[in-house]
Amino acid sequence: ASGNAVAYALWLFAVNGVVAALVLRLTRGAMAFAGLGPHWRAGLAGGVMSMLAYSLVIVATTQAPIGLVSALRETSVLFALLIGVFWLHETLPLGRICAGLAIVAGVVAIKLA
Repeated sequence: ASGNAVAYALWLFAVNGVVAALVLRLTRGAMAFAGLGPHWRAGLAGGVMSMLAYSLVIVATTQAPIGLVSALRETSVLFALLIGVFWLHETLPLGRICAGLAIVAGVVAIKLA
């Protein structure tokens, strides 16, 4: 409805950040922010990456059907699985293998449809 997907995403993150900070301050007090000091760079990087990922999804929904974008967005779970196995050296139990195969099967089904 706004006509600008990127502006929508940026305003959403800005307003959400202000509201979240306000709720944190009201519920936990001023000391809630004291422990964040040494971690602000990692928090900022994570926030920027989250905002970029969400913005890409919002832009994608303006270019393709929402159902297709939503389904393909779930492939991020597959990337998380692969990062866990190859970078973090996590185990790969049968349940995760089946979940990963289900995601791949879904992507193939979307491509063939």
